[in-house]
Amino acid sequence: MKKVLMGALVISLGANAWLVTRPAPVTAPETVSRPVPEIAKEEPEPSTREMESALRTMAEAQRDLQDANSRLKVELDDARALAADAESLDIMAWLLYSDKPLAWKAQKILAIDDEKERSMAAWKLGRALAEDPGAGAMLLEALKGAEDPDVIDVLRQALRAGAAGKAPDDVRRQFVELMRSAPSPAVRAAAVRGVFMNQGFRGAMSPEQKKLADEMNAALVKAIADEQAPEVVGSIANAMAAYSPSPDAVEAFQEAARRLPPSKGRREVWKAIGRGTFGRDKGASMLQAFSDSTDAEERTDIAAGIARAANSMSGSMGGDPEARKQATIAARQSVRTLFGGTTDVDVRRDLLRGAMHGLGAVSAFVRTDDERADSGRFLRELAALEPHPGQQGRIEALAAAIETGSYNGTAKFREIMYADD
Repeated sequence: MKKVLMGALVISLGANAWLVTRPAPVTAPETVSRPVPEIAKEEPEPSTREMESALRTMAEAQRDLQDANSRLKVELDDARALAADAESLDIMAWLLYSDKPLAWKAQKILAIDDEKERSMAAWKLGRALAEDPGAGAMLLEALKGAEDPDVIDVLRQALRAGAAGKAPDDVRRQFVELMRSAPSPAVRAAAVRGVFMNQGFRGAMSPEQKKLADEMNAALVKAIADEQAPEVVGSIANAMAAYSPSPDAVEAFQEAARRLPPSKGRREVWKAIGRGTFGRDKGASMLQAFSDSTDAEERTDIAAGIARAANSMSGSMGGDPEARKQATIAARQSVRTLFGGTTDVDVRRDLLRGAMHGLGAVSAFVRTDDERADSGRFLRELAALEPHPGQQGRIEALAAAIETGSYNGTAKFREIMYADD
Protein backbone atom coordinates (compact mmCIF):
# COMPACT_ATOMS: atom_id res chain seq x y z
CA MET A 1 0.00 0.00 0.00
CA LYS A 2 2.79 2.28 0.93
CA LYS A 3 4.44 1.69 -2.49
CA VAL A 4 1.19 2.49 -4.29
CA LEU A 5 0.80 5.95 -2.58
CA MET A 6 4.39 6.86 -3.29
CA GLY A 7 3.88 6.06 -7.02
CA ALA A 8 0.77 8.24 -7.22
CA LEU A 9 2.61 11.17 -5.63
CA VAL A 10 5.43 10.92 -8.20
CA ILE A 11 2.95 10.86 -11.09
CA SER A 12 1.16 13.98 -9.73
CA LEU A 13 4.36 15.96 -9.32
CA GLY A 14 5.43 15.09 -12.85
CA ALA A 15 2.14 16.20 -14.29
CA ASN A 16 2.34 19.54 -12.53
CA ALA A 17 5.88 20.11 -13.83
CA TRP A 18 4.74 19.44 -17.40
CA LEU A 19 1.88 21.91 -17.13
CA VAL A 20 4.22 24.66 -15.94
CA THR A 21 6.90 24.15 -18.57
CA ARG A 22 4.83 23.33 -21.65
CA PRO A 23 4.93 25.85 -24.60
CA ALA A 24 1.94 28.20 -25.18
CA PRO A 25 -0.49 26.83 -27.68
CA VAL A 26 -0.66 28.51 -31.14
CA THR A 27 -4.10 30.02 -31.86
CA ALA A 28 -5.58 31.55 -35.05
CA PRO A 29 -5.55 35.38 -35.21
CA GLU A 30 -8.75 37.23 -34.29
CA THR A 31 -10.82 38.44 -37.20
CA VAL A 32 -11.65 42.27 -36.97
CA SER A 33 -15.19 43.12 -37.93
CA ARG A 34 -15.38 46.21 -40.24
CA PRO A 35 -18.55 47.94 -41.49
CA VAL A 36 -19.28 47.49 -45.11
CA PRO A 37 -19.86 50.86 -46.78
CA GLU A 38 -23.22 51.36 -48.36
CA ILE A 39 -23.32 52.13 -52.01
CA ALA A 40 -24.72 55.71 -52.46
CA LYS A 41 -28.04 55.87 -54.10
CA GLU A 42 -28.19 58.03 -57.17
CA GLU A 43 -30.35 61.25 -56.81
CA PRO A 44 -32.86 61.74 -59.50
CA GLU A 45 -31.96 64.53 -61.93
CA PRO A 46 -34.07 67.76 -61.53
CA SER A 47 -36.80 68.21 -63.99
CA THR A 48 -36.69 70.86 -66.69
CA ARG A 49 -39.42 72.84 -64.89
CA GLU A 50 -37.44 72.91 -61.64
CA MET A 51 -34.33 74.10 -63.47
CA GLU A 52 -36.22 76.89 -65.20
CA SER A 53 -37.75 78.02 -61.86
CA ALA A 54 -34.31 78.13 -60.21
CA LEU A 55 -32.91 80.14 -63.13
CA ARG A 56 -35.78 82.61 -62.90
CA THR A 57 -35.18 83.04 -59.14
CA MET A 58 -31.48 83.72 -59.74
CA ALA A 59 -32.29 86.23 -62.47
CA GLU A 60 -34.74 88.09 -60.22
CA ALA A 61 -32.17 88.23 -57.41
CA GLN A 62 -29.61 89.61 -59.84
CA ARG A 63 -32.03 92.29 -61.03
CA ASP A 64 -32.79 93.26 -57.40
CA LEU A 65 -29.08 93.64 -56.73
CA GLN A 66 -28.66 95.76 -59.84
CA ASP A 67 -31.60 97.99 -58.82
CA ALA A 68 -30.20 98.40 -55.30
CA ASN A 69 -26.80 99.26 -56.72
CA SER A 70 -28.37 101.86 -59.03
CA ARG A 71 -30.25 103.45 -56.12
CA LEU A 72 -27.12 103.58 -54.00
CA LYS A 73 -25.24 105.21 -56.86
CA VAL A 74 -27.93 107.90 -57.23
CA GLU A 75 -27.92 108.54 -53.45
CA LEU A 76 -24.14 108.71 -53.45
CA ASP A 77 -24.17 111.19 -56.33
CA ASP A 78 -26.74 113.31 -54.47
CA ALA A 79 -24.65 113.21 -51.31
CA ARG A 80 -21.58 114.25 -53.26
CA ALA A 81 -23.50 117.14 -54.81
CA LEU A 82 -24.68 118.31 -51.39
CA ALA A 83 -21.19 118.01 -49.97
CA ALA A 84 -19.77 119.98 -52.90
CA ASP A 85 -22.36 122.69 -52.27
CA ALA A 86 -22.12 122.60 -48.46
CA GLU A 87 -20.52 126.03 -48.16
CA SER A 88 -23.59 127.62 -49.75
CA LEU A 89 -26.04 125.94 -47.39
CA ASP A 90 -27.70 128.13 -44.76
CA ILE A 91 -26.27 127.16 -41.38
CA MET A 92 -29.77 127.52 -39.97
CA ALA A 93 -31.03 124.63 -42.13
CA TRP A 94 -29.43 122.20 -39.71
CA LEU A 95 -28.88 124.45 -36.70
CA LEU A 96 -32.51 125.38 -36.09
CA TYR A 97 -33.95 121.90 -36.19
CA SER A 98 -31.19 119.97 -34.47
CA ASP A 99 -31.95 118.20 -31.21
CA LYS A 100 -28.75 119.56 -29.72
CA PRO A 101 -29.04 121.67 -26.52
CA LEU A 102 -29.34 125.45 -26.73
CA ALA A 103 -25.85 126.01 -25.35
CA TRP A 104 -24.45 123.97 -28.26
CA LYS A 105 -26.50 125.99 -30.76
CA ALA A 106 -25.28 129.21 -29.17
CA GLN A 107 -21.67 128.10 -29.61
CA LYS A 108 -22.31 127.27 -33.27
CA ILE A 109 -23.81 130.71 -33.81
CA LEU A 110 -20.80 132.32 -32.13
CA ALA A 111 -18.55 130.52 -34.61
CA ILE A 112 -20.02 132.68 -37.41
CA ASP A 113 -17.40 135.33 -38.17
CA ASP A 114 -19.56 138.10 -39.63
CA GLU A 115 -21.28 140.07 -36.86
CA LYS A 116 -24.41 140.83 -38.86
CA GLU A 117 -24.80 137.22 -39.95
CA ARG A 118 -24.23 136.10 -36.36
CA SER A 119 -26.96 138.40 -35.07
CA MET A 120 -29.30 137.28 -37.84
CA ALA A 121 -28.65 133.63 -36.95
CA ALA A 122 -29.55 134.31 -33.31
CA TRP A 123 -32.70 136.11 -34.47
CA LYS A 124 -33.70 133.19 -36.71
CA LEU A 125 -33.16 130.81 -33.82
CA GLY A 126 -35.52 132.88 -31.70
CA ARG A 127 -38.17 133.02 -34.41
CA ALA A 128 -37.99 129.23 -34.87
CA LEU A 129 -38.37 128.72 -31.12
CA ALA A 130 -41.28 131.18 -30.93
CA GLU A 131 -43.75 128.50 -32.03
CA ASP A 132 -42.67 126.10 -29.28
CA PRO A 133 -44.50 126.53 -25.94
CA GLY A 134 -41.61 124.75 -24.24
CA ALA A 135 -38.92 127.06 -25.61
CA GLY A 136 -39.30 129.59 -22.81
CA ALA A 137 -38.49 126.98 -20.17
CA MET A 138 -35.47 125.77 -22.18
CA LEU A 139 -34.10 129.30 -22.49
CA LEU A 140 -34.75 129.95 -18.82
CA GLU A 141 -32.68 126.92 -17.81
CA ALA A 142 -29.97 127.78 -20.32
CA LEU A 143 -29.69 131.30 -18.90
CA LYS A 144 -29.51 130.04 -15.33
CA GLY A 145 -26.44 127.98 -16.16
CA ALA A 146 -24.79 130.40 -18.61
CA GLU A 147 -21.52 132.10 -17.70
CA ASP A 148 -19.99 132.98 -21.06
CA PRO A 149 -21.08 136.58 -21.90
CA ASP A 150 -21.21 135.77 -25.61
CA VAL A 151 -23.50 132.77 -25.04
CA ILE A 152 -25.71 134.90 -22.79
CA ASP A 153 -25.97 137.50 -25.55
CA VAL A 154 -27.06 134.88 -28.11
CA LEU A 155 -29.78 133.71 -25.71
CA ARG A 156 -30.82 137.34 -25.15
CA GLN A 157 -31.15 137.90 -28.89
CA ALA A 158 -33.21 134.73 -29.26
CA LEU A 159 -35.54 135.95 -26.52
CA ARG A 160 -35.69 139.38 -28.18
CA ALA A 161 -36.88 137.64 -31.36
CA GLY A 162 -39.83 136.21 -29.42
CA ALA A 163 -38.57 132.77 -28.40
CA ALA A 164 -40.61 132.90 -25.18
CA GLY A 165 -43.71 134.17 -26.97
CA LYS A 166 -45.79 131.11 -26.07
CA ALA A 167 -44.27 130.48 -22.66
CA PRO A 168 -46.85 129.64 -19.96
CA ASP A 169 -47.53 132.10 -17.16
CA ASP A 170 -45.42 130.27 -14.57
CA VAL A 171 -42.36 130.41 -16.85
CA ARG A 172 -42.87 134.16 -17.35
CA ARG A 173 -42.90 134.60 -13.58
CA GLN A 174 -39.69 132.61 -13.30
CA PHE A 175 -38.10 135.04 -15.75
CA VAL A 176 -39.18 137.86 -13.42
CA GLU A 177 -37.42 136.15 -10.53
CA LEU A 178 -34.28 135.60 -12.63
CA MET A 179 -34.34 139.28 -13.67
CA ARG A 180 -34.44 140.29 -10.01
CA SER A 181 -32.01 137.84 -8.45
CA ALA A 182 -29.43 136.52 -10.93
CA PRO A 183 -25.90 137.39 -9.76
CA SER A 184 -24.81 138.36 -13.28
CA PRO A 185 -26.08 141.68 -14.68
CA ALA A 186 -25.78 140.17 -18.18
CA VAL A 187 -28.14 137.34 -17.21
CA ARG A 188 -30.57 139.81 -15.60
CA ALA A 189 -30.49 141.94 -18.75
CA ALA A 190 -31.20 138.89 -20.92
CA ALA A 191 -34.01 137.76 -18.61
CA VAL A 192 -35.74 141.10 -19.26
CA ARG A 193 -36.62 139.76 -22.72
CA GLY A 194 -38.39 136.81 -21.14
CA VAL A 195 -40.47 139.19 -19.03
CA PHE A 196 -41.30 141.79 -21.68
CA MET A 197 -44.56 141.15 -23.56
CA ASN A 198 -45.13 143.31 -26.62
CA GLN A 199 -48.79 142.28 -26.51
CA GLY A 200 -49.12 144.85 -23.73
CA PHE A 201 -48.37 147.59 -26.26
CA ARG A 202 -50.27 146.25 -29.25
CA GLY A 203 -53.67 146.17 -27.58
CA ALA A 204 -55.14 143.17 -29.42
CA MET A 205 -55.15 140.40 -26.83
CA SER A 206 -57.43 138.28 -24.70
CA PRO A 207 -58.36 139.30 -21.13
CA GLU A 208 -56.00 136.60 -19.81
CA GLN A 209 -53.12 137.93 -21.93
CA LYS A 210 -53.82 141.49 -20.84
CA LYS A 211 -53.78 140.50 -17.19
CA LEU A 212 -50.42 138.77 -17.57
CA ALA A 213 -49.00 141.62 -19.71
CA ASP A 214 -50.01 144.16 -17.06
CA GLU A 215 -48.31 142.01 -14.41
CA MET A 216 -45.12 141.73 -16.46
CA ASN A 217 -45.10 145.47 -17.25
CA ALA A 218 -45.45 146.30 -13.56
CA ALA A 219 -42.50 144.03 -12.78
CA LEU A 220 -40.41 145.84 -15.40
CA VAL A 221 -41.33 149.30 -14.08
CA LYS A 222 -40.34 148.17 -10.58
CA ALA A 223 -37.04 146.87 -11.93
CA ILE A 224 -36.34 150.26 -13.54
CA ALA A 225 -36.62 151.82 -10.10
CA ASP A 226 -34.70 149.12 -8.19
CA GLU A 227 -31.96 148.06 -10.59
CA GLN A 228 -28.54 149.69 -10.32
CA ALA A 229 -26.82 148.06 -13.30
CA PRO A 230 -27.06 150.31 -16.40
CA GLU A 231 -27.18 147.32 -18.79
CA VAL A 232 -30.26 145.90 -17.10
CA VAL A 233 -32.19 149.17 -17.08
CA GLY A 234 -30.96 149.74 -20.64
CA SER A 235 -32.35 146.35 -21.68
CA ILE A 236 -35.78 147.31 -20.34
CA ALA A 237 -35.55 150.69 -22.09
CA ASN A 238 -34.56 149.08 -25.39
CA ALA A 239 -37.55 146.73 -25.23
CA MET A 240 -40.04 149.48 -24.43
CA ALA A 241 -38.61 152.01 -26.89
CA ALA A 242 -39.78 149.81 -29.75
CA TYR A 243 -43.29 150.91 -28.77
CA SER A 244 -44.53 153.79 -26.62
CA PRO A 245 -43.66 153.43 -22.93
CA SER A 246 -46.46 154.09 -20.46
CA PRO A 247 -46.40 157.31 -18.38
CA ASP A 248 -45.37 155.41 -15.22
CA ALA A 249 -42.52 153.78 -17.15
CA VAL A 250 -41.41 157.18 -18.50
CA GLU A 251 -41.37 158.58 -14.98
CA ALA A 252 -39.24 155.67 -13.78
CA PHE A 253 -36.88 156.12 -16.75
CA GLN A 254 -36.49 159.84 -16.01
CA GLU A 255 -35.42 159.04 -12.47
CA ALA A 256 -33.06 156.34 -13.73
CA ALA A 257 -31.48 158.79 -16.22
CA ARG A 258 -30.55 161.01 -13.29
CA ARG A 259 -28.90 158.25 -11.24
CA LEU A 260 -27.19 156.09 -13.88
CA PRO A 261 -23.59 156.80 -14.90
CA PRO A 262 -22.67 157.56 -18.52
CA SER A 263 -23.16 154.28 -20.35
CA LYS A 264 -24.84 152.55 -23.24
CA GLY A 265 -27.64 151.68 -20.83
CA ARG A 266 -28.26 155.33 -19.97
CA ARG A 267 -28.44 156.23 -23.64
CA GLU A 268 -31.08 153.54 -24.14
CA VAL A 269 -33.00 155.09 -21.23
CA TRP A 270 -33.08 158.48 -22.97
CA LYS A 271 -34.29 156.80 -26.16
CA ALA A 272 -37.19 155.29 -24.23
CA ILE A 273 -37.99 158.67 -22.68
CA GLY A 274 -38.01 160.21 -26.15
CA ARG A 275 -40.38 157.51 -27.44
CA GLY A 276 -42.67 158.01 -24.47
CA THR A 277 -42.91 161.80 -24.72
CA PHE A 278 -42.39 162.83 -28.35
CA GLY A 279 -45.88 161.90 -29.46
CA ARG A 280 -47.43 164.08 -26.76
CA ASP A 281 -45.32 167.26 -26.99
CA LYS A 282 -43.47 166.97 -30.35
CA GLY A 283 -40.13 166.75 -28.55
CA ALA A 284 -40.50 169.94 -26.50
CA SER A 285 -39.62 168.30 -23.16
CA MET A 286 -36.59 166.53 -24.63
CA LEU A 287 -35.34 169.73 -26.27
CA GLN A 288 -35.72 171.49 -22.93
CA ALA A 289 -33.74 168.76 -21.19
CA PHE A 290 -31.00 169.12 -23.82
CA SER A 291 -30.91 172.87 -23.30
CA ASP A 292 -30.78 172.54 -19.50
CA SER A 293 -27.93 170.03 -19.48
CA THR A 294 -24.32 171.21 -19.24
CA ASP A 295 -22.77 167.75 -19.58
CA ALA A 296 -21.62 166.84 -23.10
CA GLU A 297 -22.23 163.11 -22.70
CA GLU A 298 -25.70 163.64 -21.28
CA ARG A 299 -26.56 166.07 -24.08
CA THR A 300 -25.49 163.44 -26.61
CA ASP A 301 -27.67 160.85 -24.87
CA ILE A 302 -30.65 163.21 -24.99
CA ALA A 303 -30.00 163.98 -28.66
CA ALA A 304 -29.95 160.22 -29.33
CA GLY A 305 -33.34 159.99 -27.65
CA ILE A 306 -34.74 162.79 -29.81
CA ALA A 307 -33.39 161.14 -32.97
CA ARG A 308 -34.82 157.75 -31.98
CA ALA A 309 -38.27 159.22 -31.44
CA ALA A 310 -38.20 161.43 -34.56
CA ASN A 311 -37.23 158.49 -36.76
CA SER A 312 -40.32 156.62 -35.56
CA MET A 313 -42.62 159.36 -36.83
CA SER A 314 -43.33 161.19 -40.06
CA GLY A 315 -43.21 164.93 -40.49
CA SER A 316 -46.36 167.00 -40.97
CA MET A 317 -47.06 167.83 -44.60
CA GLY A 318 -50.41 169.57 -44.26
CA GLY A 319 -51.81 172.68 -42.61
CA ASP A 320 -51.63 176.38 -43.40
CA PRO A 321 -48.60 177.15 -45.63
CA GLU A 322 -47.45 180.06 -43.45
CA ALA A 323 -47.81 178.03 -40.25
CA ARG A 324 -45.90 175.16 -41.89
CA LYS A 325 -43.16 177.58 -42.92
CA GLN A 326 -42.79 178.90 -39.36
CA ALA A 327 -42.75 175.37 -37.96
CA THR A 328 -39.98 174.42 -40.42
CA ILE A 329 -37.90 177.46 -39.37
CA ALA A 330 -38.24 176.51 -35.69
CA ALA A 331 -37.46 172.85 -36.41
CA ARG A 332 -34.31 173.77 -38.33
CA GLN A 333 -33.05 175.91 -35.50
CA SER A 334 -33.57 172.99 -33.08
CA VAL A 335 -31.70 170.63 -35.40
CA ARG A 336 -28.78 173.08 -35.70
CA THR A 337 -28.60 173.29 -31.90
CA LEU A 338 -28.73 169.51 -31.49
CA PHE A 339 -26.25 168.91 -34.30
CA GLY A 340 -23.71 171.33 -32.93
CA GLY A 341 -24.01 170.10 -29.34
CA THR A 342 -23.61 166.37 -29.99
CA THR A 343 -20.27 164.58 -29.76
CA ASP A 344 -21.20 161.24 -31.43
CA VAL A 345 -20.99 160.98 -35.21
CA ASP A 346 -23.62 158.23 -35.38
CA VAL A 347 -26.06 160.27 -33.30
CA ARG A 348 -25.62 163.21 -35.70
CA ARG A 349 -26.39 160.87 -38.61
CA ASP A 350 -29.56 159.71 -36.83
CA LEU A 351 -30.50 163.33 -36.13
CA LEU A 352 -30.14 164.09 -39.83
CA ARG A 353 -32.60 161.35 -40.68
CA GLY A 354 -34.88 162.56 -37.87
CA ALA A 355 -34.78 166.03 -39.41
CA MET A 356 -36.32 164.50 -42.55
CA HIS A 357 -39.01 162.71 -40.56
CA GLY A 358 -40.55 163.58 -37.19
CA LEU A 359 -38.60 166.79 -36.62
CA GLY A 360 -39.95 168.23 -39.88
CA ALA A 361 -36.88 170.33 -40.71
CA VAL A 362 -36.43 168.98 -44.24
CA SER A 363 -39.04 167.84 -46.71
CA ALA A 364 -37.57 164.78 -48.37
CA PHE A 365 -40.20 164.69 -51.12
CA VAL A 366 -40.19 168.28 -52.38
CA ARG A 367 -42.28 169.26 -55.37
CA THR A 368 -40.56 172.30 -56.92
CA ASP A 369 -37.07 173.37 -57.82
CA ASP A 370 -37.22 176.10 -55.15
CA GLU A 371 -38.14 173.59 -52.47
CA ARG A 372 -35.35 171.25 -53.56
CA ALA A 373 -32.85 174.10 -53.49
CA ASP A 374 -34.07 175.19 -50.04
CA SER A 375 -33.71 171.69 -48.58
CA GLY A 376 -30.27 171.34 -50.17
CA ARG A 377 -29.08 174.63 -48.64
CA PHE A 378 -30.12 173.53 -45.15
CA LEU A 379 -28.37 170.17 -45.48
CA ARG A 380 -25.20 171.97 -46.58
CA GLU A 381 -25.45 174.12 -43.45
CA LEU A 382 -25.44 170.91 -41.39
CA ALA A 383 -22.50 169.60 -43.45
CA ALA A 384 -20.54 172.71 -42.41
CA LEU A 385 -21.25 171.83 -38.75
CA GLU A 386 -20.10 168.21 -39.17
CA PRO A 387 -16.54 167.68 -37.82
CA HIS A 388 -16.15 164.19 -39.30
CA PRO A 389 -14.74 164.56 -42.85
CA GLY A 390 -16.29 161.37 -44.18
CA GLN A 391 -19.74 162.17 -42.86
CA GLN A 392 -19.45 165.74 -44.06
CA GLY A 393 -18.97 164.43 -47.60
CA ARG A 394 -21.94 162.10 -47.24
CA ILE A 395 -24.21 164.97 -46.13
CA GLU A 396 -23.08 166.95 -49.17
CA ALA A 397 -23.97 163.94 -51.35
CA LEU A 398 -27.39 163.74 -49.70
CA ALA A 399 -27.98 167.42 -50.39
CA ALA A 400 -27.06 166.88 -54.03
CA ALA A 401 -29.48 163.93 -54.31
CA ILE A 402 -32.36 166.10 -53.05
CA GLU A 403 -31.40 169.05 -55.27
CA THR A 404 -31.30 166.88 -58.39
CA GLY A 405 -34.49 164.98 -57.56
CA SER A 406 -32.81 161.57 -57.27
CA TYR A 407 -33.63 161.12 -53.59
CA ASN A 408 -36.30 158.41 -53.20
CA GLY A 409 -36.59 157.78 -49.49
CA THR A 410 -35.01 155.59 -46.83
CA ALA A 411 -33.20 153.30 -49.26
CA LYS A 412 -31.34 156.26 -50.77
CA PHE A 413 -30.59 157.68 -47.33
CA ARG A 414 -28.98 154.38 -46.28
CA GLU A 415 -27.10 154.09 -49.54
CA ILE A 416 -25.52 157.51 -49.02
CA MET A 417 -25.23 157.93 -45.27
CA TYR A 418 -24.12 154.40 -44.42
CA ALA A 419 -21.46 154.23 -47.14
CA ASP A 420 -17.87 153.53 -46.11
CA ASP A 421 -15.52 156.48 -45.83
